[in-house]
Amino acid sequence: IFVTEKPKFARINLYGELPTDASPTRLPTTLNFDFLIGKRKVFSAKCELSIQGNASATSEKKGYTFDILNLDGKSLKIKFGDLIASDSLHLKAYQTDRTHTRDLGMGRAWREIINSNGYPVSEVNNKPYSITSSEANELFISDAKYRPEGFPVEIYLNDAFHGLYTLRLKKTRENYALNNKNLNHIFLDNIDYNATLIAGFNPAKWELKSPKMTGYVEGGTIPTVSVNDSVQRFFNWMKDFKNNTGTARADYGNYIVLENWIDYLIFIEVFDHRDSNGNNINLITWNNTHWVWCPYDMDNSIGLNPFNNAWTIDSSRNGFCSADFFVSFRPYFLPQIKLRYAELKANKILTVQNLGKYFDDIEASIPRDVANADKNKWVNKFTNEYPTIQQIKLFLKNRLEWLDTQWLNP
Repeated sequence: IFVTEKPKFARINLYGELPTDASPTRLPTTLNFDFLIGKRKVFSAKCELSIQGNASATSEKKGYTFDILNLDGKSLKIKFGDLIASDSLHLKAYQTDRTHTRDLGMGRAWREIINSNGYPVSEVNNKPYSITSSEANELFISDAKYRPEGFPVEIYLNDAFHGLYTLRLKKTRENYALNNKNLNHIFLDNIDYNATLIAGFNPAKWELKSPKMTGYVEGGTIPTVSVNDSVQRFFNWMKDFKNNTGTARADYGNYIVLENWIDYLIFIEVFDHRDSNGNNINLITWNNTHWVWCPYDMDNSIGLNPFNNAWTIDSSRNGFCSADFFVSFRPYFLPQIKLRYAELKANKILTVQNLGKYFDDIEASIPRDVANADKNKWVNKFTNEYPTIQQIKLFLKNRLEWLDTQWLNP
């Protein structure tokens, strides 16, 4: 493991050829690279790059999986400051969010919202401490973020500017305080774009990222009975909740951490995270019973509409964006949602000034000449305007004003 500081901005010099395989195989290429903070070379190593993403894999400006190798070609973990040590990260291109602020900025804002809850909800994983079982609780989890985290970088390829990217953590288990050997630690991630929560569990639409089980393949049935039973139980409850069957609605406390679900609903509504419907679903339980949401891939949000090749930018948008299970959840828990929304407003968390600081902080770390070079090199997909921080703030102003009419002053 190589340990270094986490910069606010860095440079990666790549030497070699970029991968071109966008098929499901995603064949990698091996390159050498230097990692620099300012003009200081921090380390040199090898890497394997492969094209990353689903829809973004077809974009002109491609993102990459960045697997780090030492000079002998063996896996090398890097720990940047308070991030988990990892030998595989993502180089996110963000050709839609040209500000490079939405994904990380929203993740940091979500963390502030969660932190405003009392303990243990603020810990996200909600695991009760047990002195009798070290297997039940990870011994070291303080660097787990439960969200995407990283920093912007400029990429040079064979000494020529290639673009502005964000070096970011993947869905690595340690970043979610998960122990792959613990059958109570279950992490579900959707595979396609229409993974439905209220239709019952369809293995073909989900990847079980944790725990690790012999015989399991992505999209296949879950071979371990206790894990399969837990997942089926959870999905059956969501279907019953939607249909108002039996005591499902009154029994919510046996299935979810309600504070987390309410905060997540408010979060995706404030930022209009429409790409969370049927996609970017990260659901986790650490006790085989109570499930929470962790946000992921938030670059298409805050007024960006790249869906169905519409490529438009909104300055405001009325109407709720949460769908699927939340269509039933939202009216049932409306009193609790209103109370929590009012609390977040009263505590000055949901203000343009407070939320805007996360986006300002990231943009301010990126040199203007780098941002301008990226703008000149890569085509802007949005024809009506260009994504900016001011558009983010204007959208949040208008969005919060509309949500006030729903949850604060109806």
